[in-house]
Amino acid sequence: MNKFKVLIADSTPSVRQFIRYSLQDHFRDLEFEVAANGKNIKKRLEDNHYDLILYDRDMPMLNGDELLKWLRTHATLKDISFVMISGDRDEKSLQTAIDHGADAYLIKPLLMEPLINKIKEILNAFEKKNFDR
Repeated sequence: MNKFKVLIADSTPSVRQFIRYSLQDHFRDLEFEVAANGKNIKKRLEDNHYDLILYDRDMPMLNGDELLKWLRTHATLKDISFVMISGDRDEKSLQTAIDHGADAYLIKPLLMEPLINKIKEILNAFEKKNFDR
């Protein structure tokens, strides 16, 4: 069976590195890749398999709202788990992400405990879904 694969997309190198290393320490059986901007992200998603996307709402070239809206209407990618990460604390940003189908909306500065708990929840649902097949 393939490893559960996570794409971490954030325009800030230190944030990408912090998320990746923190999650690698906690989830040793997962595979992580990173992206620095939204350029070619749709093609990357279509050409590679990902189970979870952690995406900065304010990514250059393709923001999180745009990507999520596209993803949820894509025939083969619509079921990928998606966690929006943002510095926007307003209710409208949160509601937009939820309306477009985000599995979670986490606020920067990012605390690892809520992210780890959300990933555990997503992993449990993923394992249950694959077990029930």
